[in-house]
Amino acid sequence: MRKHLSLIVVAIAMAASLGLSALALLGGSAGALVVDANEHDFGTVKPGELSHTFRLTNRTRHSIEFRGIVKSCGCTEASLPARPLGPSESTAVRCVVDARGRRGKFVSFLRIMYREVGGQDGEQQAVMCILRAKVDAVVSIEPPDVEFTLGRSETKRFQVTSSEPGVKAKAVRCDHAALEAQLGGDGLSFEIAFDASRWKDNEGTVSVDVETSWEPEKVIRVPARIVRQHDE
Repeated sequence: MRKHLSLIVVAIAMAASLGLSALALLGGSAGALVVDANEHDFGTVKPGELSHTFRLTNRTRHSIEFRGIVKSCGCTEASLPARPLGPSESTAVRCVVDARGRRGKFVSFLRIMYREVGGQDGEQQAVMCILRAKVDAVVSIEPPDVEFTLGRSETKRFQVTSSEPGVKAKAVRCDHAALEAQLGGDGLSFEIAFDASRWKDNEGTVSVDVETSWEPEKVIRVPARIVRQHDE
């Protein structure tokens, strides 16, 4: 129930920005273009490329002209047929999601823009398709993030593990002069040293990028937070 309410809220917000009815955006009866199923859940997957095909049907007596796709995520690719879709005709839209480097749950929204040609209402409409997945990481960094304390220089150690054999860290890069990374010789551990004298800011977060030999998770980002000393 909560999931469907969230979807309706998203639809209303998108519809308002486009001047459309929420029912048309969700592919309901008010829309001329109907999707076989607006939402697809890939379930739990490993990082990599995912694909799904939505089937669209023209339920009107007029042709439908496709105007384009608006995507919520650059990780998703999809293309529409160049020719208009005739009355009662159907077409397939294949979507490819690049889930490499992703972790945990994610959602990708696609708004398929179209207009009815020759009907009473030739205004632009949209139907929304949704792709969901939960990505289980193959490569893990422990701990997954780190905190350093302002004014205190220290070094912290990390372990690299993988459910795939032979996967190792190849390099570790920090984006701030106050942090220096040292990769272990086996590629299964590394250290990050924080030099407090080179940190001139207040609290903040910087990124540590770990390059691995596993192509679908080529770079794993470890957040390094610089914080004030916690009260005892």
